[in-house]
Amino acid sequence: MSAAVVSPSATSTLPRWLPAIVWAITCTFQFLYTPNTDSTWLLTVAARVMAGADLYSADIVELNTPLTIQIMMPVVWVAQQINAPAYTVWFVFVALLVAGMSWFVDRILRRTLGGGAADLRLPIMSLVVMLLVSLPGVEFGQREHLVLVGLLPYVIVSAQRALGEPGKRSDRVIAGVLMGLALWVKPHYAMAVVVVELGIAVMRRSARVWWCEEILAGAAVILLYGAYVVVAVPGFFTQAIPLGLQFYGDYGSFRPRFIHFSYLLTAAAMVMSVKTPRAAVSLSRLLLLAAAGAWLAFLVQNKGYPYHMLPTKTFSLAVVGVAAASLLRLRVSQLSPRPDPRTRRRLVVVACLALLTVASGIVARSVYNALTDRTELWLQILEEGVERVAPDPDNVRFMSLSVDSYPAFPLVAVAGWTWSSRFMCLWMLPGIINGEGRSTPPTSHGGRRLLMDAVVSDFERWRPNVVLVPRITRWESVGTVVVLDELLRDSRFRTLWDSFERRTTIEGWDIFVKVP
Repeated sequence: MSAAVVSPSATSTLPRWLPAIVWAITCTFQFLYTPNTDSTWLLTVAARVMAGADLYSADIVELNTPLTIQIMMPVVWVAQQINAPAYTVWFVFVALLVAGMSWFVDRILRRTLGGGAADLRLPIMSLVVMLLVSLPGVEFGQREHLVLVGLLPYVIVSAQRALGEPGKRSDRVIAGVLMGLALWVKPHYAMAVVVVELGIAVMRRSARVWWCEEILAGAAVILLYGAYVVVAVPGFFTQAIPLGLQFYGDYGSFRPRFIHFSYLLTAAAMVMSVKTPRAAVSLSRLLLLAAAGAWLAFLVQNKGYPYHMLPTKTFSLAVVGVAAASLLRLRVSQLSPRPDPRTRRRLVVVACLALLTVASGIVARSVYNALTDRTELWLQILEEGVERVAPDPDNVRFMSLSVDSYPAFPLVAVAGWTWSSRFMCLWMLPGIINGEGRSTPPTSHGGRRLLMDAVVSDFERWRPNVVLVPRITRWESVGTVVVLDELLRDSRFRTLWDSFERRTTIEGWDIFVKVP
């Protein structure tokens, strides 16, 4: 490759702008995805709370932490002010959050890597941005994605501590605060912090390493926000957690497969290959520990949902990237103790273009998967049916009687319909059915009576005119259950259901409309 093809200015500029290029490309593609199911539900909850509803009450049955909803509320407010879809504003908000966090990570890496390994900063930053914005795909803005963004600065700061170099206090305090907030979004991932801290204690051969700014700041945030929840939103502890433990734990029986181990095994193998520089060795080890802790959180949730693996995947792939950058750096030095600057620049450009290719491949595949789902077809058919039945097609009251939230909330978000239930979905039903087969069925929260009373009350309160019902839903631990048949065992629900008729069936789902 001649100098005319790749000029020195081009080779020095491309790596510097690569993180921004990856960020911009991926964020643009976010608007092609179907709105994320969980995020659109949480935006619905936030809007309802802002309108005066109470969390963890007859208005909303929700298991997520209050902070998860509160994060969404400014987004809903902005969307209302500019008359834009809330999920679009949410995409923009998360994109800006990732940009700000990437800047903060870059600031920490400048100090963590130091002068001896400064040439690793841009490759690692490019990798970090790619993993934060490309890898999540349709799960961009999912709770696990927010947790990952909040935990990453803590892991990088901790890598500095593992070397016995405390770093700048302000960075450590900020990283600790972000870590505490992240754990209030999804407490399961506290296991990642525990594993990281245990690893540092072993490396330093001292438990005193836990007495540091980031851990103290994170603990303070966790305790202070916990005290706020006890006083201001006690229903999270008295209603949401007991309800989730009673019914949600029986939602399925998850068995890990080799693919769930492969990320950790690959990362562990790469860590073993990193010998220099010291900062890269420490960073790769701490990222591996964070991946292992996130993997334990994945197992504890016992669902096996792919997005629960997002932190594990990201931390593991970050290990691979750091190790690869370290090995490439070492190899170049071995080939020539004083490599030609132009050759080094060309090598960096090739590596950057390869990274862009990987990022583009991830985005392209993810976008393809999103565009080939049936949500747009669902929306078209449902709208056609509503126009023939509903007296006011612009004021559709929609409900889905299913244990699965998909496709209800992408449809609600895109169509702007009114969600007509306190539930995201009938996730309690498997736990109720499992409990009825026991000698001591769960009764502290009412079981079937609670569910039936809530469904009947929601029908009477919101008066839905379009209802989506799955014909058959399968749970590995329950067998085959016809959801509507379960609900029709209640006489009050049967009376309400007599005013609905089935309009059409789409791939095993019945579309019911209220008879005028």
